[in-house]
Amino acid sequence: MRWGFVVTLLILSTLAPLVNALEPVKENVSILGAPLPDDFEDAPITYGFSPAVRSAFARVSDLSQYTDSELSSAEQWVVVSATPLGQETQHLPNTWIIDVEDMPVFTTNGAIGVATKFAELQSDGVIEVAYPLVEWTASKKMIPNDTKFSDQWHLQNTGQTSGTSGEDVNITAVWDNYTGAGVVIGIVDDGLDWDHPDLDDHYQSTLDYDYCGNDGNPNPSNWDGHGTAAAGVAAAVGNNSLGVSGAAPQAGLAGLQLISCSLSDSKEANAITHLPQSIDIYSNSWGPSDNGYTLEAPGPLMLAGFESDVYQGRSGLGNIITWAAGNGLNNDDDSNYDGYANSRFTIAVAATTHYGDNAWYSEPGDNILVAAPSDGDGE
Repeated sequence: MRWGFVVTLLILSTLAPLVNALEPVKENVSILGAPLPDDFEDAPITYGFSPAVRSAFARVSDLSQYTDSELSSAEQWVVVSATPLGQETQHLPNTWIIDVEDMPVFTTNGAIGVATKFAELQSDGVIEVAYPLVEWTASKKMIPNDTKFSDQWHLQNTGQTSGTSGEDVNITAVWDNYTGAGVVIGIVDDGLDWDHPDLDDHYQSTLDYDYCGNDGNPNPSNWDGHGTAAAGVAAAVGNNSLGVSGAAPQAGLAGLQLISCSLSDSKEANAITHLPQSIDIYSNSWGPSDNGYTLEAPGPLMLAGFESDVYQGRSGLGNIITWAAGNGLNNDDDSNYDGYANSRFTIAVAATTHYGDNAWYSEPGDNILVAAPSDGDGE
């Protein structure tokens, strides 16, 4: 919105002399920024959001958690304001994304200058809270990679891979009546090879999007096959005398390319809320690092996206959001540390072997709702 951008410049320009007059900042000066105020009176808009989203604002607006490099590299910030500032986030009312490079008044003193400017805007009552859109790289989770139905023990385990007969998803008996027909699964991943002969019949070309390239083609790079494999596990065409069968062999597929580039709260929220009235299920086999000590949670916009999906998606029935529990068991990691898999709005899925045992990499956690067959014992 051009008029909103003009308003932004006018508001920020009034404070430009204050920034230019700042004395040199010492290296040990704490960067305060615009954290969420403690009182409702100082942030009535933000306190009108759900407790989970409000808590996320409090967390991400605390600048002490970021490194100097993260703050300096943040090209965009999210603010809450009754005044139009920058671009609407479209996930929460009165929330705006500000491009730092478009605001010359932010350039003084680098990250400290930017944070100081938001502190001034907060002090003057223009904004309630602000946080940087710090980008990060997702960790891909392990998924099966079978090549033909007779090898797909996770669908029908007869002991063909020396595993335990019957340790499968117990799904083949329902295929006479339930095949996933009419259901669309959105694969939020590193892309989807929509021209794959075992997937193309189910490809929903009008529902795709590439949030890395900002276009409608989610076809992955040659080295990114994770999303295509995930799509095959979910909905590879069945009864076509070719390759494998998905668990839902007649379901539609939409490719939502996201994790082949760096992520941010805004990008994640855009992907997870992509066409929620047309896409029924969002499948996610990615998340924070499984190193055993990383505590990571969705930001305010992503949490708002979760809430919007669950309460308003599918014409009010709610979208289903599945999430890989994590692959860090060898690092003593726990799925509870992952705020995406641990969200009340997602279904965390752990992995079992063809013996029915916990896979060597699959993390434990009180949040896990489903334990399903996957790779993990050489099968």
